[in-house]
Amino acid sequence: MATNAYQAFFNTLTPEQQFAVISQVHQSAYPTHSIPTVPGIGRLQPTAPMRPTDVRKDWSLDYVSPLSIKLYNKAIEKLPGDPFNGKMLYAWLQRIQDKANTCSWTSILTINGSLLTEKYAEISLEEVRKHAQAYQNEARRYAQNAEQLITCLKGSITKDVHTRVQQLRSKFLMTREPEKEVVQDGVCYLKVIIDCYHCNTRSATAEVRK
Repeated sequence: MATNAYQAFFNTLTPEQQFAVISQVHQSAYPTHSIPTVPGIGRLQPTAPMRPTDVRKDWSLDYVSPLSIKLYNKAIEKLPGDPFNGKMLYAWLQRIQDKANTCSWTSILTINGSLLTEKYAEISLEEVRKHAQAYQNEARRYAQNAEQLITCLKGSITKDVHTRVQQLRSKFLMTREPEKEVVQDGVCYLKVIIDCYHCNTRSATAEVRK
């Protein structure tokens, strides 16, 4: 009786829905097999995560399991190459974006649909702070990512750059609501660095072209 009921229900599905059900069963039995794309419908299964950090990337890290601790330690490592000394800003931002892709930081660096590492001249500090305040108040994965980012950045700049940015500390300090906890935000920290050296970089480029 149960088999007949399932068969009757299956017969009410559209061909595309039937195919999806069969594919799901097949995937459960053979998890290494790929699921084809149906013309006009698209992929029947979500794409596989390309990196470990893509798995449940909106979920908070517990920082108790060995895996989450390893992810954290890898994320806070300094960027490859020489520390940023105020010059070659664009090249340094590309290194940040490469690491953001690896560590799933792209969401916190995307403000009003634009990446801060690319459209930094068009995004104001006020917009960055508003964006950061939202995820800091939630105090979940995005706030964790921002904490990873600022630790990485502090290890990837020279002492002179660090000293200059620290003098503008109020610009990257946030008050997390409702706890009233004062925290340093990584995305705001990055924006402060950019604002400190973007004009210098533009002037240098203009001088070279001249």
